[in-house]
Amino acid sequence: AIFRSFCVRFGSVFADSLPPRLADLFGLPAAIYSGVVVSAAILLSSLCVAYIEIGYEKELHIRKVELQPNNTFHKEAILGDQCHRDQYSNDSNFSTFTTRCTDSFESEGESLQEKTVPGLGGVVHLNMLFWLLAITTLSGFGAVYPFNIVASGILMERNYFRKPPSACQLLFPNQCTSGLLEPLTGNPSFDHITGGQCPGSSYAPILPSSLHITTGNTQWDTEWKSDEYVFDSLKASDINCVDSFWADACTRNYCERKNEASEKAGVIMSLPFLLGAFCPPLIGALCDKYGYRLMLIVISFVLTLGAQSFLALDQGPPLIPFLAQGVGSSIFGCIIWPTVAFTVDTQYLGLTNGILLCMMNMSISFYPMVTAALYNARNSFLPDVEIFFAANGMFGLVLSLYILYLDYKTGSNLNQPAHAIVVQTDNNNDDESLLSEVTESVLNDEGLHELSLLLETDMVVSSKVTCIQKPRYGSLN
Repeated sequence: AIFRSFCVRFGSVFADSLPPRLADLFGLPAAIYSGVVVSAAILLSSLCVAYIEIGYEKELHIRKVELQPNNTFHKEAILGDQCHRDQYSNDSNFSTFTTRCTDSFESEGESLQEKTVPGLGGVVHLNMLFWLLAITTLSGFGAVYPFNIVASGILMERNYFRKPPSACQLLFPNQCTSGLLEPLTGNPSFDHITGGQCPGSSYAPILPSSLHITTGNTQWDTEWKSDEYVFDSLKASDINCVDSFWADACTRNYCERKNEASEKAGVIMSLPFLLGAFCPPLIGALCDKYGYRLMLIVISFVLTLGAQSFLALDQGPPLIPFLAQGVGSSIFGCIIWPTVAFTVDTQYLGLTNGILLCMMNMSISFYPMVTAALYNARNSFLPDVEIFFAANGMFGLVLSLYILYLDYKTGSNLNQPAHAIVVQTDNNNDDESLLSEVTESVLNDEGLHELSLLLETDMVVSSKVTCIQKPRYGSLN
């Protein structure tokens, strides 16, 4: 399973950085087949996980071992090993207490199994805190995968293949610039105002304003893909660097510069996913030990908002904002799933994970349509597309701050370390009566000490994981 996770993350890194170089060296099919190899590795690891799981279930079946319901774990958390019957066998009162607890939990577990049938109807039992966290996934994951789709174009337009200044023009505007068909004297570009050379290394080379190349006026190469190259007004979208005419004969400098820019952009684009391959285990371990889940989610949106704002409003190097984007997305992707799990009953975990995945896919499908519309409006990624992603980060930040406020009102439960977390439940009257009955049987001179020991270790009093001294989220429904 870990290998599969690494394959997914490194597949993203691989897809951003290596295919442009492979396509340049060996052609487009080589780049496509490299993706097939990575996908095959992910599929193979998934099949291995399924094989191991099936073997485990068969072994349990052979041994006639049944998986215990969730309430068995909670019963042991309350009462220890068989309610510490052996340890306190000499205490008649405590023995009575443990026997009552065991019987109550067994009967409650049977009743719970009979009446609890998780399904889509469980949606109505999910509280407001869960739905707010689910909405944050729209913003959190929308800042990762949809942004990665347009990140190459943004980097090319912003840093590595910028549009040349309007004052820059060719010496021979109607002839090829570089390659087999360039003029014998060359066709340099210059600034017609200052007379200096232009554009710089971070700009796209100047293209001819028009071309008229046919079989009648040019020695034709059989590798050229078109029968003629006639353009009254040549645009960058007309250049196809896969065609040998453009790559080798007419605009070689343009295609070479574009390939170099694509490779640089691919390396920068891979940084967030590279961080996502190594950072989450460390982040998760620290979160389990120290807590601060909602604070970390807030920090992730702060980093995302800062990175997108910098990319939208500044022309500086993209390294720092992409690193910030990677750290922010790693924090969010690592924290959101366990945080949601702590807000719902365990019987709804499958349903809630499905809802989160639905939200994530909604952002992946909806955001690209928005960015495409913004790009088509001005034929440019900047600044509109980046402002959209910055607004997305701002929305996530405001929503996460509101969730933090709601959690603070109920005791900052979700910011607690893992061992102190309270899972949201809906206790019934039977649980309360059980607590009352247990308390009456133990609150005497001989059994008070034993009960206090149990309560001091944050023991629970229900098969539905509810700590005695901690608040719940029932008021947020």
